[in-house]
Amino acid sequence: MFAVILTFGTGAALGTHVAGRPRPDEPVWPGRVTVTLAIELGVIACFAVGWEPAGGRPGIVAEHVLLALAALAMGMQSAAMRGLGGRAALSTTYLTGTLTGVVAALLTPREGARFDLRGMAILAALTAGAVGGAAFVFFAPALLPAIPLAALTLVVVLGWFTGPRGAAAG
Repeated sequence: MFAVILTFGTGAALGTHVAGRPRPDEPVWPGRVTVTLAIELGVIACFAVGWEPAGGRPGIVAEHVLLALAALAMGMQSAAMRGLGGRAALSTTYLTGTLTGVVAALLTPREGARFDLRGMAILAALTAGAVGGAAFVFFAPALLPAIPLAALTLVVVLGWFTGPRGAAAG
């Protein structure tokens, strides 16, 4: 448990170093965020390489190594999202903050307040992801790493090609 927390912290530190802090003069999606996610993609690829020989059922040593890799990637992902700043920042490692926000918006209506559609969409996406992940674990555990690999590849490619020129350097 301590090792997983330590590797999450290491990933957060590395991700923060690469993604940096948001600056007011930069685009909504800075190139440094894409670079951070590309590094995370490499960590997830290492996870997938370690997962495949185990057929989705790793032994105790492999399990600890895979947990450490997953924690490292999650820390990097969290730091990358912080690199987006207040414009689009959200936590990617837990849903409790979003759930609390949605419930609070429903229970404390204020004049002019809107329904938290963004929060509901995030919760729906998280639920769909959990159901899909559970289906993979049950029906095709060896293929489970395909989910984060595909999602991260899509985000990195879109971030790379839709960002401003020279975004990866900035």
